[in-house]
Amino acid sequence: MKERMDELINYINKASYEYYVLDNPTITDQEYDDYYNELLSIEEKYPELKREDSPTNRVGGAVLDKFESKKFNTYEFVKNNGKDAYHLFESMPEDLKNNRQTGCQMDLDQLMRQVTERKYRPGAYAVEYDRFSFIYQFIARNVERNGQHVQVVLLSMELPEDKEISLERIEDSLVILESAIVRSLRRGDVTSRFSSTQQVVVLMDATKEDGVMVANRILKKYNALAKEAAIPAYFDIVEVPHTLSKRSEKNKEKS
Repeated sequence: MKERMDELINYINKASYEYYVLDNPTITDQEYDDYYNELLSIEEKYPELKREDSPTNRVGGAVLDKFESKKFNTYEFVKNNGKDAYHLFESMPEDLKNNRQTGCQMDLDQLMRQVTERKYRPGAYAVEYDRFSFIYQFIARNVERNGQHVQVVLLSMELPEDKEISLERIEDSLVILESAIVRSLRRGDVTSRFSSTQQVVVLMDATKEDGVMVANRILKKYNALAKEAAIPAYFDIVEVPHTLSKRSEKNKEKS
């Protein structure tokens, strides 16, 4: 069974590389989905055999920690089971490493194909928290430069102290809250899960008054989606500061 799992992973990785990097797929979407679903089924039946680098582990793109902690061998984009999303891997099938080993470089068109969002999606950009922190730091730098108004909103579940709520209900509520956020915001806004009971949002080009209105709209949408099952939620809001940190000011003075 392990040999079949390894074989399926190799098929999926190879197909993904051909699709996203080479732009030359050799199998159909249906064949890809069949391989993916077979691998998922085997892993559920034999969890002790599941590999850490399995494609089924990489949903929504959350391996930037490996991007930071290891020297990346190459880029590989993996299709998320029909969702047309992508993310980065640190490895690819052995037979597809020739370009890097021979010193071949990508041209600008290949680079742009890799980094461009492949499918238009309305609403906020939902990312894992490790990516969110980098995006926030980039935004904060731009705020320092151009004085743009940007709000950070933290939406939290209000869990009662005298009543126990199941983890399943909390998770379901947070999923609904994220859906409400994505539906309520613009494409330029960003959201991420901050904790098991919280979601954080960055509202671009918005005043504090705008941010309060948007946050209330999110909560209204959340309550409409969750209905009677809704766990009460509230928000806090703060503007991204325009001033440089003391450390940044010192560095600026030195330069």
